[in-house]
Amino acid sequence: SARILLAALAIATMTIGNLLAFRQDNLYRLMAYSSVAHAGYMMIGLVVESGNDDVSGVGALLFYLATYGLITIGVFALFAGVSSEKSPVRVIGDLAGMSRIHPAVALALAICLFSLTGLPPTVGMLGKLNLFLASWGEGTTLGHSLAIVLAVNAAISAWYYLRIIGVMFFDSAPAGEPSKLTLAPAVAGTLCSIASILLFIAPQYLWEAAVKFVP
Repeated sequence: SARILLAALAIATMTIGNLLAFRQDNLYRLMAYSSVAHAGYMMIGLVVESGNDDVSGVGALLFYLATYGLITIGVFALFAGVSSEKSPVRVIGDLAGMSRIHPAVALALAICLFSLTGLPPTVGMLGKLNLFLASWGEGTTLGHSLAIVLAVNAAISAWYYLRIIGVMFFDSAPAGEPSKLTLAPAVAGTLCSIASILLFIAPQYLWEAAVKFVP
C-alpha cells in the first residue's frame, strides 16, 4: 500500500542520510546529509497521521519542522559568525579549540547540536519524542517499527553531532591569529540556541500553533 511505501521511504531516507553524514568531515556536507535524515524523521509523521489521539503524526511533523528550521538557522549563523577569509570554517577541525577562542559561540553551537541530536534540555528532544510517541502510539507493527528505526537513527546522528562538540571543547586551538567574531550572525545563532531551551521549558505555545494546521 501507499502507507508501506511511504514508511519504507522514510526508513531509507533517515538511514542513508545519517550514514552519509556519519562519514563527513566537511561541516556543510555533514549538515546537508543530516538534513536528508531529518526529512526522513518528518516523513514518519505522514505515515502515522491517522494514529494516536494524544500526539498526531501531522502535529508532530509540523512541530519538528518548526524546531528543526530554527536550530538549523542557528547552526549556520554560528558557523558564519566565526568564519572569515583568513580562517574559514569548512571542516570539523576548523572548530578546534573554539571553547577557548569564542566560548559563548561554542556553548551556543553545542546547544544547537544537542537539539539536532535530540538531547535535553533542548526542544529537539521534544521534536523526536513527539514523532516517536505518534508512531509507537499508533499501536501497529508498522508504527512500532518506525519508532524503533527512529531511535536507532537518533543514536547514529548523536555520534557525528557530539564529535563536533568534542572538537570544540577538547581539541587544541590552531596556532596563529584566532578568528574574529562577526557579531550579527553570532548573536542570531545564540538567540536560536536560547530559543531551543525556552521551547523545551514551555513547548505548549509552539505545539498549539502546530496543531492549528492539522486538518
